[in-house]
Amino acid sequence: MVNRAATPIAPFDPYLALATDLGQRIAFFGVIETPPSTRRQNIVGLEFLDPVTVARVMAAQLRQQADLVVAVTHVGVDVDREVARSAGDLDLVIGGHSHTVLRAPVVEGGVPIVQAGANGLFLGQVDLVRDLATRRNSVGARLIETRALRDEDAAVRTIVDRWNARMSAALDRRIGHAATPLSRENLTTQDVSLGNLIADATRAAFDRADVGLMNNGGIRASIPAGPITLRTLYGVMPFANYFMLFEATGEQLREVVRSSYARRNQVDLQVSGMTVRYFVDAERRLLDAEITVGGRPLDPSRRYRVAVNDFMGTGGGGYPFHTYGAPVDASSNTDVLDLTAFIEKALRGVVNYPPTEGRIRGEVRR
Repeated sequence: MVNRAATPIAPFDPYLALATDLGQRIAFFGVIETPPSTRRQNIVGLEFLDPVTVARVMAAQLRQQADLVVAVTHVGVDVDREVARSAGDLDLVIGGHSHTVLRAPVVEGGVPIVQAGANGLFLGQVDLVRDLATRRNSVGARLIETRALRDEDAAVRTIVDRWNARMSAALDRRIGHAATPLSRENLTTQDVSLGNLIADATRAAFDRADVGLMNNGGIRASIPAGPITLRTLYGVMPFANYFMLFEATGEQLREVVRSSYARRNQVDLQVSGMTVRYFVDAERRLLDAEITVGGRPLDPSRRYRVAVNDFMGTGGGGYPFHTYGAPVDASSNTDVLDLTAFIEKALRGVVNYPPTEGRIRGEVRR
């Protein structure tokens, strides 16, 4: 059993106040999604409150001591809209989490919301002008494509180049060859080639696993046909998770499958060793799920051994595996190294998966 220590979190101030050259005070505070998308062990002893309520309270408090109040959020643009409508004392919301590319501010309740996508593709610039007489704001914002930027800081470039050189020998090691593209596209509606590969590797990490599950959010990039390197795999799964093995009854496994879909009315799991057939209504809301494990109908009373990554295994994404008792086993590797071993040994270096295998299907019932 691998012992993974919790990450210590130092005390922090609830907001940051800055003064402009003209003596105006700008207060920044942050809110995140509840529950946060991290390993459960990272948040032991911490309480997370509703971000909309917190934003409303913080904005009202800071309005008494600051000229401008800015919320920096990691809740997604839909919740940002709720924050803006609820917290009337806000002047600006700078958002994240949903990776939304907003080329112009979205205004809710008179409060502008900006977000600059993800992966460093854009640099967001906001011009917030305050009329001191009327205390009214005017806002302009634009996104700058970082690939179009030409100026570099020589000292930073030296650091980057040094670390790239040190890491390249390991990261550019060839793991295998993708005979076909391994895509993550359409993973919210069906099983996909890359999801099937990772779910298979998850199950293969334990000799006794009946099922392997992978959450869609942990699959961050597709793999084109051609050479697969360690750098490629870290681009797909950059989180240094590890795999865990749990025992779950068939009824518990059914509830995991059902609740994972019902949270957003879309597929959230890629699977190995099992098939799932979702029945939904015209609005894609879940009606029922038909599940097989090892080619046989799911037995509600049987105990199955289910392999997952530790994000899921410790409560991340709302998955309940940590409530089923202590894990039976845990991998000594990160998931990337287990995936590497699966490609090199089980697949002998050649990865050849069709775009979909019918492991997950949906059917509309009218």
